[in-house]
Amino acid sequence: MARVFISGFGVVSPLGIGKDAFFQGLREGRVAIRRVDSDLDLTGIEAKVAAPCDSFDPLAFLPPKRAKRLGRTSQMAIVAAKLAQEEAKFSPDDGGAVVVGTGIGALEILLENHASFLSRGAERVSPFLIPLMMPNAPSAEISIE
Repeated sequence: MARVFISGFGVVSPLGIGKDAFFQGLREGRVAIRRVDSDLDLTGIEAKVAAPCDSFDPLAFLPPKRAKRLGRTSQMAIVAAKLAQEEAKFSPDDGGAVVVGTGIGALEILLENHASFLSRGAERVSPFLIPLMMPNAPSAEISIE
């Protein structure tokens, strides 16, 4: 079995962005879970609570054009990876690999494009739909960075 050494980590969480904000939230015992039924149409969905990352602003970390071309999942993954890289004082020139575990891609991208398709037709579906919503998009985008 290969040994792994973790020299840095990045956090994008409902408690805050960055390890200091995250650990401060933990120490203070803050609860990030809240009702979200006023934020979203949850018709037909029993669960009305979530832990959204309200303080996450991709434009604080990514150029606007780049942020626009990414799903929220990839935006968060890139920021977490950048924070980890900075903490570890790791340079991409040092070599390495990207390993990201994910169960689903940027579902919001699929839903937005489905709504556009239904209301405005197929020509309004983004040509970037598939690459934006693929489950491996976050790891691919981190590698590109």
